[in-house]
Amino acid sequence: MSKPSPRCICNKILHDRSGHTLLELLIALSIWALLLPVIAGGLLFTVQSYTRSVDRLEAREQALGVLRKVESEIRAGHGFTVQSEGVSFLDERNTLIQYRFSARTGLLQRIESGAGSSVIGAKLTDFQGRLVTLAPADGDSRPPPDVLSLHIRTQSGRAVVDLSETLTGRSPLP
Repeated sequence: MSKPSPRCICNKILHDRSGHTLLELLIALSIWALLLPVIAGGLLFTVQSYTRSVDRLEAREQALGVLRKVESEIRAGHGFTVQSEGVSFLDERNTLIQYRFSARTGLLQRIESGAGSSVIGAKLTDFQGRLVTLAPADGDSRPPPDVLSLHIRTQSGRAVVDLSETLTGRSPLP
């Protein structure tokens, strides 16, 4: 059996009058018209889910970053006072440290007595401190350490993250 020549195959393709009918094309287009919104909807859902996840992760990283910046300093501090706009305390050198939150700007500012101020957190929607009172241990004449409960809320996109942590400062010197 002999193979048809390439020239013969080209002629057959070019001169073949059998093709798709109008009805077949309309059916194919109808199927695509039904499938395309399903495919687009799935793609849109995937992109929105990814965006929400990234926003949640970014908001959580912001809150954790702020918490880690203030955590070591608070753990070494004592004499905590809580105001409506933030927290103040004395550090290990008995220098007054304030963390002041501005709801208008979303900035958390660290103010050190005699040294100035710096911004340590941005894009915050809330920063609150609450003192927790501990009873002295039985037989212990020393006052109990200061305990401060911090609540930080950040927002990125539509994602809101609340982060709370209870930090124990050092015992005040008698």
